[in-house]
Amino acid sequence: MLNALISPQLYEVWNLTHPFFGLAAFLLGACIGSFGNVCIWRMPRRESVVIVPSHCPSCDAHIAWYMNIPLLSWLVLRGRCWYCKTAISCRYPLVEAIVGALFVLCWLKVTASPYGEPGLPLASLIPMWFIVSAAVVISLIDLEHFVIPSPIVVTGLILATVLAIAMPAGHFLDYSHYASRHHHMLTHGFLSFVLPAGSSLLESARFVATVDLVLGIVHGGGILYVLGLIGDLLFPMSKHSSDEGAEILIEQDALTVDGETGEWDDWLPRYKDEIRITGRLTPTGAEPVEIIATDTGVKVGETFTPREKIEAISVKATAWTLPQIAMGMGDVKLMAMIGAFFGPDGVLRILFVGCVLGSAIGVTAWVIAKLRRRPTTNKVAFGVPLMVAAVLHMMLF
Repeated sequence: MLNALISPQLYEVWNLTHPFFGLAAFLLGACIGSFGNVCIWRMPRRESVVIVPSHCPSCDAHIAWYMNIPLLSWLVLRGRCWYCKTAISCRYPLVEAIVGALFVLCWLKVTASPYGEPGLPLASLIPMWFIVSAAVVISLIDLEHFVIPSPIVVTGLILATVLAIAMPAGHFLDYSHYASRHHHMLTHGFLSFVLPAGSSLLESARFVATVDLVLGIVHGGGILYVLGLIGDLLFPMSKHSSDEGAEILIEQDALTVDGETGEWDDWLPRYKDEIRITGRLTPTGAEPVEIIATDTGVKVGETFTPREKIEAISVKATAWTLPQIAMGMGDVKLMAMIGAFFGPDGVLRILFVGCVLGSAIGVTAWVIAKLRRRPTTNKVAFGVPLMVAAVLHMMLF
C-alpha cells in the first residue's frame, strides 16, 4: 500500500543510489572482516585486539596502514609479508570478502524498498551486521581451538540489551512484526498470561522487546545448560585403550594425551574430576602402575606429588579414562547471546537447525576418519552450527 504513495522521483533516486549503498556495505564489511582476522588470531592466544598494533606473526614487523587495506593489500603483496616474505594465509582475504558479502545480504534484506517493506527496520542492520561478523569469527576460532571467545559473547549481550531498551526496532522485534507475523508467539503467550487483557504494556515496543530479550537469554542458555547436565550424568567419562601404548606426558602446566596437548583445566573441567591411567613409566618403568591425576596433583601408585612440584611424568599407557563434558559453558553462553537477539521462539528454531547441522558434521567427520583410518574424536565445534543456524534464521525468516 505504501508503494502507491511513493513518488516516481523517489524510486528513481532510490534505484540510482541503492548500488552505491550496497558497495558501501561491502567495504564496511571488509573492514570489519579485517578486524575479525585480528580477533581470530589473537583472542585464542589471549592477546589484546586493540592495544597491540598490527604486526607480522612470523617476523613481528609492524604493518603500516597502507599494507593493511582489506583485500587489496593481500593481492598487491601477493600473499606474502613485505619484510620476511613469509606466506600470508588466504584465510585473511576470504574472511574479509565473506563478511563484506554478508553485510550486503543484510543490507538487501532490510532495504527491499525505500521504506524497508517487506524487510526489517533500518535499525535492524546494527544487530544483523554484528551477528554475521560474530558468526564468522566465532566459527573459525571454534573450529581450530574448540573455544568460544567470551569478549564477543559479552559484547553481543550488551548490544542486544541496549537495542531492546533504547531502540526496540533493532531488537528484531518491531511491534508490527510481533503483532502480525507471530514470530514471537512464546513472548506473546507469556505476556498474555501474566498481564491483564488490554494492558497498555502490550502496546509498548520497548517493554515487549525487553521481555523477549530476557526470555531469550533464559531459554537459550537454560536449555543448553540442562542438556549439558543430562549428558554429564549419562556419559561422565570416556575410556580409551591402546595395545601398542599411547604416550602421556604430565607436566606442571600442561598435559599431553596421545599427541593432544592442553592445560589442566582443559582436561579437568570440573571440581573433583580425575584422569586414571594404567601404564609403564618411561623410560625406566618395567611394571605397569596406576596413575591418578587430579587438579591438586598426581598419584603414582601410593606416591602423591602436588601439582606445583611436578617436573615431568612420562607414561606409556595401555588404558586411560578421561572426564568429558557434554556441553561446554562457551556454547551455553553463546546460545544465551543468540537468545538475546532472537527471543525464545528464535532459540527453538535455531537450536533445532543447529543440532541437525551439528549431527551432520559429527557423523561426516566420523565417517571420514574411519575411511582414512585415523583416530576418531567425540569433539564437535558446536558453536559453528549454532552460528550458521542463527544466520540462516535471520536471513530466511
